[in-house]
Amino acid sequence: MAEQLGGLASFVNNATKMAGKEHPGKNNIVYIPLEKLIPHEKNFYGLRDIDKLAGLISTSKYIEPLTVVEREDGNYTILSGHRRRAAIATLVESENFPSEVPCIVQDPQPFSVEKEDGEIVNFSAEDMGLFMLIAANRGQRDARTLEEQREEIRILEPLAEAIYAEKKKSGFKGAYREFFAGEILSMSQTQLHRLQSVDKLTDSVRQAVNEGLISESAAFEMATLPAEEQDSMIEAIRSGNLDNSIKAIKDERKRRNSKLYDDIEEEDEDEEEEETDEDEDEDDSDNTDLKDLKNQNVENQSQEENKGETWTSPDNEAPNSASDSNSSNHPQNRREEQVIPAEKSFKERIKSELPAAPKEEPDDPQKEAEEWFKKSQLIAYQTICDEAEYMKNELDGVDPVQSAQWGIRSAVAMFNLAALKNEGK
Repeated sequence: MAEQLGGLASFVNNATKMAGKEHPGKNNIVYIPLEKLIPHEKNFYGLRDIDKLAGLISTSKYIEPLTVVEREDGNYTILSGHRRRAAIATLVESENFPSEVPCIVQDPQPFSVEKEDGEIVNFSAEDMGLFMLIAANRGQRDARTLEEQREEIRILEPLAEAIYAEKKKSGFKGAYREFFAGEILSMSQTQLHRLQSVDKLTDSVRQAVNEGLISESAAFEMATLPAEEQDSMIEAIRSGNLDNSIKAIKDERKRRNSKLYDDIEEEDEDEEEEETDEDEDEDDSDNTDLKDLKNQNVENQSQEENKGETWTSPDNEAPNSASDSNSSNHPQNRREEQVIPAEKSFKERIKSELPAAPKEEPDDPQKEAEEWFKKSQLIAYQTICDEAEYMKNELDGVDPVQSAQWGIRSAVAMFNLAALKNEGK
């Protein structure tokens, strides 16, 4: 079991030895009455195929010892052997079968781990017992449901973080995710990523996996589809209209994703047409207000010129004629062309610059997704900075208050952009 479970079994065993004295009955088989064996209150593993197991025990007369923890009330909590207890209970009721069960008594103790930053992480004896329960079941159960595997990951993660922190203090350089997947769970990072995505699968998909109708790999091919599409594919498989092979499911998933994308594109185009109509109505109102503001500025400009002062362009050149001041290059008139950058151009820029998804499955899907998100953030922040700077410049000479505020917004956006670029350096 230690070889199969890697770091988990080793750490559980070592922590038990270091935390306190071992139970006198450890590694010694003791016989305990069936009624004194109490199921663990946090056991999340199902009791499957009890009749089949009872038949095997009845035929062979052999019972692999249960692993238990002594309780204060004189009873024992089961860590490993819930199915065996249920099978024995069936035999005791139906035939003349001994009611005393062979057991090995463990004595889990609380323990603590100190992280690199000095933080102390404490685990209780109950925590240790739950870790031992998982270690035993992972080694003895040939098949576990997706939900059971997902629950194992959730419970073991704090323990994995503690072990990783301890190894880091000793100079360990590996990445946490690689350590958690390989050394604690004895699986690939891709498999870990998939199991952490179980919540994206519908009940019908999970049931199909647990029944053996489809493989886990085939199920996770459906994870990117909406719930109704996942259920529809399972119905197609059950009815014989879709093969249950990974290739067939992957091809069908691609086809459905492509159709969904086309439908979304059509919806986006309809929404953009509606937004364009609304923007045109808003622009009419905005331009009216802007013209009033411009007229007031022109009137103030004329009063200043009558006092002998001359307006200077941003290039420090006075306009050559009245036609220059009416040209589209004049700062007061540039705003008439576009008061606010169109929302569509902002959305299109983001969409066009987002990194494309890889055509082949990456070695580390989680890492690829995190890198994609970081790049997408940078693109979005840079676009926000550009838009804020554009607004500041466009309002300069038209509305000093708004121009100044856009300048502040631009500075805040640039500060956050710089912080984002420096993350991880």
